[in-house]
Amino acid sequence: MKKSPFRPLPVANCCMALNVPDATTLKFAVLAFLDYMPCLELPVSAAEQYAKLRATQKPTGRLLRYMDTPIARHALAENLILLTNNERDFCTYSRIDH
Repeated sequence: MKKSPFRPLPVANCCMALNVPDATTLKFAVLAFLDYMPCLELPVSAAEQYAKLRATQKPTGRLLRYMDTPIARHALAENLILLTNNERDFCTYSRIDH
């Protein structure tokens, strides 16, 4: 699988947090893990799915957190399985099994 040159912001935040003297071993472990995991580009179909979800959630007041919505919709657009331990934010979305 071809790796995308783009790394999303949460990865950058993770690497920035690891840039402290006591985190050297953890930093290498996290960077090795990130090299192993494929990074997907965000296609137009995922952006369209995101827009649909935001439009249906806003009137009900059940908004997923800022980054959770595009993550959920990207998984749906690519027909992928999304694994998370973040039940609180994803349980409000009806097409996600929990």
